[in-house]
Amino acid sequence: MSLPTYWNVAAQTLGLLMHAEPRWSAPHPDNNLRMRLPDAISLRGVLDGVSVFFNETQSATWDGMLSGQAFLPIPLDFGLQLHPTRFMEKIARLLGVSDVKLGDAPFDDAYEVRGDDPERVRALMTAPVRATIARLGTDDFDLDDRRVRLDARLESQDMLIETVRSSVALVRSLIQSAADVAPAADVRAHVDTWRDAAAVRGHAFTSSPLTFSGETSGLRFQAAMTRVEQSTFAIDLALAIGTSIPADLDDEGRGMVLALRGMGEVRINGGLLGVRLPLTNDPRAFLPVVEQVERLARRFSGRAESVYR
Repeated sequence: MSLPTYWNVAAQTLGLLMHAEPRWSAPHPDNNLRMRLPDAISLRGVLDGVSVFFNETQSATWDGMLSGQAFLPIPLDFGLQLHPTRFMEKIARLLGVSDVKLGDAPFDDAYEVRGDDPERVRALMTAPVRATIARLGTDDFDLDDRRVRLDARLESQDMLIETVRSSVALVRSLIQSAADVAPAADVRAHVDTWRDAAAVRGHAFTSSPLTFSGETSGLRFQAAMTRVEQSTFAIDLALAIGTSIPADLDDEGRGMVLALRGMGEVRINGGLLGVRLPLTNDPRAFLPVVEQVERLARRFSGRAESVYR
């Protein structure tokens, strides 16, 4: 079965979109003609709540290489870095440089694991998570707070489908495991305020990572405590308006956006409005910004559909 057929069957089986992008060689120096190359093929979409992107690449050794990523819906806050142990890291271990040890000798030997808080990383790396990592079926991958990325030789249609599913299973396993881990030390003082804010709004709440999300005036809203760098966090608020911003705003709506700019860093991307706030010692300091975003949501209610619908 040809590679394009692999991808087409995988797309139908997994409910993903297959895209084929035409490719051409560089112009020939003598006649400026270009040769048509095999299409660049990719799969993208959402599988079991996880966004994925996989594409066919080539290497110097093999034709038909598979490269892909599966993204966590909300980034974790562990400072996680995990990949198979490489030669130089084995040398570093002999010199006394140590990563996070999980107490699973075969796993500890096979993988390099790092994170901000070793105890939280150990709690995250449960036996089910370690088992899903082993099922990836490749020794060329890395895992961090935001996504799993991998490369592998594309051997068969079944292998393609199983690799996508295994990547998604790993992301889902991480999400489930993280929910049982204590919050990062830097954000623990904020947990009760966030839990109360979620309860008042009827939104879903998690403490690791610290988030709440749900519908505000019919539009999708999310608040997340985001790890910017080691032991440095920011508060990210996002509202999915699903229409052009700020072109569709009247004077009052523009005034609301300007007010938000006075409260934090405002980012506008199509129909998504984002606000980033610095983390302060006052857990309740971000609530006025949430209320301003909610006022903006009410402004759009009834005349714009959420991009999540």
